[in-house]
Amino acid sequence: VHGACQNTFFANTDIPGNDLERVKAVSVEHCQVMCSAHPQCTYFSFHGDEFDCYLKNNQNSLVAEAKEGFTSGLPARACQLDNGWLSKPYEEIDFQGSDIDFEVMDDAQQCQTTCTASPHCQFHTYVHNNFDHPTYRRRCYLKRVITLPAPPKAVKLTEAISGFSTRDCRATV
Repeated sequence: VHGACQNTFFANTDIPGNDLERVKAVSVEHCQVMCSAHPQCTYFSFHGDEFDCYLKNNQNSLVAEAKEGFTSGLPARACQLDNGWLSKPYEEIDFQGSDIDFEVMDDAQQCQTTCTASPHCQFHTYVHNNFDHPTYRRRCYLKRVITLPAPPKAVKLTEAISGFSTRDCRATV
């Protein structure tokens, strides 16, 4: 078993070009997990305002440039990534689509617990009680995608909170 990763992220930095794929991610840590899982990804750039994670491949060079709102970094394959980003609530973010079910609940914590308990739920969005449209208030949307355990779309939405199932998280000793 390998030790915990010592992450190095480069804030306000983009590494332009050499894109393999663009996927959605809610944090730089999430983007790093996506890059680490992709066998050809040699580095990544994350655009936080758009929730875009650019997986990149260039084995010969890595040319960084200063760019506001971007964070870049390297994959981690020989160490244990911290999965703390999974249990963090993402305030004012809606993971649009990929709904498998919804239930009315009292709070976002109950929504997270329900998602974690469901064998099919990978991530969720909870709509607060003071949301503009009464029909959607207090709804917990359980979500899943087939290809990657990542939302295909993430957008800013006041009065929403989203997160991930922590079912497969293991406590590290």
